[in-house]
Amino acid sequence: MENHSRPLEQVKRIREYFEYIEREQRGISEDKILHKALPDHLKSEVLMHITHAMVSKCPHFSNRELGFQRQLMTSLEQRFFSSRSMIITPSLPSDGMYFIKKGTVDLLSETKMGESIPFRRLGVDDYFSEDSLTDHWDCNPYLAVSVTDSELWYLNRFVFYRLVENFLDEGAQLSKLEPIKKANTHSRHDTTVTHGNSGGNSVFFIHPDNYFIQCWFGLILTITIYTMMTIPFRYAFMENHEITTIWLLLDYFGDFILFLDLLIRSFFLAYYDDSHLVTEKERIWRHYYESGKMKWHIASLIPIEVSALYQPILCPMWKLQVWSLFRMNKLFRLLEIPALVTSVESSLAKLGVRVPKNAIRVGKVIAVIVFSAHFIACLFFAIASYNQYHTTEGSHTNWAYMNGLFSKPLLCPDQHPDTRDLTRRYIASLYWSIATLTTVGYGDITAHQDSVIEILFASFVLIIGTATYTLVIALLDDIVSQLDVTSSLYKTKADKVHAYCEMEALPDTLKSKIHAYYDNLWQRQLGVSGNKILSFFPDYYRKEMIIDIIRPYLRNTLFLKDCSANFIAHIVNCISYELYLPGDTLFHEGERCNSLILLYKGKVHLLNSKGVKFKTVDNGVLGETSFFCFEPHLCSAKAVDTCQTFCLSASDFVSCL
Repeated sequence: MENHSRPLEQVKRIREYFEYIEREQRGISEDKILHKALPDHLKSEVLMHITHAMVSKCPHFSNRELGFQRQLMTSLEQRFFSSRSMIITPSLPSDGMYFIKKGTVDLLSETKMGESIPFRRLGVDDYFSEDSLTDHWDCNPYLAVSVTDSELWYLNRFVFYRLVENFLDEGAQLSKLEPIKKANTHSRHDTTVTHGNSGGNSVFFIHPDNYFIQCWFGLILTITIYTMMTIPFRYAFMENHEITTIWLLLDYFGDFILFLDLLIRSFFLAYYDDSHLVTEKERIWRHYYESGKMKWHIASLIPIEVSALYQPILCPMWKLQVWSLFRMNKLFRLLEIPALVTSVESSLAKLGVRVPKNAIRVGKVIAVIVFSAHFIACLFFAIASYNQYHTTEGSHTNWAYMNGLFSKPLLCPDQHPDTRDLTRRYIASLYWSIATLTTVGYGDITAHQDSVIEILFASFVLIIGTATYTLVIALLDDIVSQLDVTSSLYKTKADKVHAYCEMEALPDTLKSKIHAYYDNLWQRQLGVSGNKILSFFPDYYRKEMIIDIIRPYLRNTLFLKDCSANFIAHIVNCISYELYLPGDTLFHEGERCNSLILLYKGKVHLLNSKGVKFKTVDNGVLGETSFFCFEPHLCSAKAVDTCQTFCLSASDFVSCL
């Protein structure tokens, strides 16, 4: 997608489609199963089972002949729309009917001011745009937008006409029902979308896919990380420090944001329940309460630090350390970090920020190790501070004193350490923590042999470090194995092709071209051919993407520029993607023109019968006149550099006529 510079919105919708397939259908593409894995008779039975409920509940088709119903059910085309995607747009008149299998759809009317106002909400087994089957819409009487991720089944007008031609009696009855159908449509659409409020008043809510809530979760993650880093650090290292205004402002700003987050989740943040958007405040509150998050969100907001007003000093801890100790309940929010990180990842993906999946996995592990090392370092130094404060003259039983981090007994109150001493203490503590967690353990910094609490704590960290090391090795092995599987499968395929070349004793020049083709295929597309990549997409996304790519060429192509949108859609189904390497011949002079070539990327030399270049084509149509006149090629074409093309064969073109 990125190699072809597709629009961000198109990339986003295709990514959301694959996320939906992974989330809702366990990675199983229903479209591929139906069209690639099942024979025709079983495919028909499965399609009828899937679409029967939708068709039978539509009064226009419910009492029709059984054969007509069967063919109609098997003629439906599955389409996926992510939340807030336009289904019927202002610019392109609808040319078919939609049935809703999953999700929720809003129908919108446009006001004179150009605003879109919802007037009807449709759910599972509902339908819309049925008038467009019998009436040719010059402009859409209403718009349609998916409220949630929605699976729709589409009946094309052209397919419907062919179906009616085979069942003339049914077609006559459908034409008689047209006035009733219009009346039914009018009454069915003239209701107001109330978002779950039976009184008809609109209810304020925040959509879970709204950009605001995505940015909000990013802010919550930032505040949580700030809390996780500062509270343990201040408690362990900042002895004899006062509580300054800046600390109060930062802490209570974070508390205020977390309090707003509690209110938003309790009453305003809508959620999906089996693909239906829930916006009622009572159900939102109940969902939040039953999720279990409310308990520790409230626990993290309890102002326990108020106790510091009555007991501001607990030697050896001074005021800022006591304040930080009583704010440890804020760390309950750490339980939500995985969910927040996932939300931020999803938001970045929707904005087009692409980060490799394996890089994200490695980054998460590194982040866990760093944050764990920070927390353990703070606890390890806090233990040393406690031992230093309670030590007797000449007997210093703590690791920090043995490593020169304490030069005198710890007093309360006393002067606070300067920045240099603070930095040395933290770096030494973090060094020991990382070395122990990663099981390196050089032994230059160790727990004091006469301190039982330091030895017990170090032993506990060693156990945690062993588990962490094992998980890291397993993760890295999994990442490497995935990369290795991809390259191994491709290498096996390439080796078979090379062995075939040797077996057939192909000329060296031809073998070099074949080898270069596979090398280029691996570098550009990880060994997956263009047609195979296109087959990964559902048919309607594939059509949309190809039409978007070749639209500039169609506008200037003989015959095709004046064709209807339906005919172009049929043509797109037959177009294939081809890759030509530098020096490859696309066609020869005098040979029959079997394909129309749309040069998408690259340059091609056009040569006369003597092999002399007379023109260079850059991003254009090749063989247009010969193709539509069914004549031989008038010249030869040779690729100057790597060329990406879309090809339409003559036989496919004739079959579409």
